Amino acid sequence: MGPGPTFGTGGAPSPRTSELAYGVFMVSDAMNEARFLSLMMKARTCSSRGERSDYWHGYQRGLRRGFQGELFGTEDEHRRWIRLAEDGNDEASRERGRGYCDGLNAYGRNIKEAARSRDR
Repeated sequence: MGPGPTFGTGGAPSPRTSELAYGVFMVSDAMNEARFLSLMMKARTCSSRGERSDYWHGYQRGLRRGFQGELFGTEDEHRRWIRLAEDGNDEASRERGRGYCDGLNAYGRNIKEAARSRDR
């Protein structure tokens, strides 16, 4: 008998098992997108109220990077946004950097790992 689930003779994969595996990936992707959209909506609401608009600008960018990964922005841009949190020229820049880092963390990206990459 071959590896994996079988059904009948000949070791063919069970259609039901394949559908289940496919369905799990689809649900997982939908949950990730739903979380992203929910967090983005909250950030936009706070920003539209005028509450720390620089922070929320960075937060939204961090969420996008967290959700889309390397498809959103270059690695150099990513490192510059992380550096802003501590090395920004003014308070507004530092707020955008802190927001960016918090957006990455909110989406589940490891900011400590990202911070290490900034020094490369």
